[in-house]
Amino acid sequence: MTEQQPAPQEATHFTKELLIDAMRHLTADFAAAQSGEAEDERAMSRLTHAQKIGLHKLAPEAIAAMESAMEAVRDLTWPGGLDQRYLGLVGIVETLARISTELLPHNDKSAHLTGLMPVMHAAWVASGLRLRTRLADRMRGLCVVIDPQMTKDRPVSDIAEQVLKGGAIAIQLRVMPRDIDTAERVQELCSASGALFIIQDRVDIAAAIKADGVRLPENGLSLDAVRKVLTPWQIAGPSATTADEVRTAIAAGADYVAVSTARGLDLLRTIGMHVTKGGPPLIAYRGVTAKNAAEIANAGADGFCVTATVTESPDPQFATARLIEAFTEGM
Repeated sequence: MTEQQPAPQEATHFTKELLIDAMRHLTADFAAAQSGEAEDERAMSRLTHAQKIGLHKLAPEAIAAMESAMEAVRDLTWPGGLDQRYLGLVGIVETLARISTELLPHNDKSAHLTGLMPVMHAAWVASGLRLRTRLADRMRGLCVVIDPQMTKDRPVSDIAEQVLKGGAIAIQLRVMPRDIDTAERVQELCSASGALFIIQDRVDIAAAIKADGVRLPENGLSLDAVRKVLTPWQIAGPSATTADEVRTAIAAGADYVAVSTARGLDLLRTIGMHVTKGGPPLIAYRGVTAKNAAEIANAGADGFCVTATVTESPDPQFATARLIEAFTEGM
């Protein structure tokens, strides 16, 4: 009988050692804050400060969590491929540079990292590009926009379940802060079905609940401003009504672009000719129905958005499936 070989362990790399070392130091500080014991004056200074900000109250939970994490990081794969490692490393430097720049005095005695912060932020955003591209690629199909005011008084979660069963590849939710519970429920449904969950307009809510991304309104925040709020792996899609707006969005690094078809398909056709293969998906919105869905696909749309056509339908699942079938005919 051939002796079973042990599973090969992942080779040590800098990101792994960096995390373990950081958690080891933090564990010691949490333990000292809890016990009140320090070896020297410097350690006592850290201990006193840790107690002032309340770390001693979190000590038992934090120590247990970090000890478990250190064991997992030593023995299991972490943090993944190069995309994740760059996100981790660049993110650490970006965070430290931001803290230094925003909290230290800007004088010749403090090592504030003003020049480093914007470069590291740009590098952090760039580190998530491949992850965002893969996510945005899944926008090629039907995205149903659910407005709680346009459901014929039916629960948003019920509409969401039906459109997902009908084959929608994404749900875009109009939501207010008071309806976070509803948003999280729809997010769970999307995750279970493999669909994307996009928040409409509200970058703050998208960031708070870690949605897959956000659809920006016409004349909304710039992508640069949005990238300062979202994680580098969340997607952002501007809305555009002119060719110049589409080109600007693409040049700024939009993950996808929502293109208005309210005035016909000329804009979509024009832009489609200038978007290179592998460029961001073009998502048609406004005025899309089962009657013109094939024509919209033929004009160059990679995907499309609808609202009332589905959400106010007596049978949202059937309406969803019918739209997808019509769109597919034009591809």
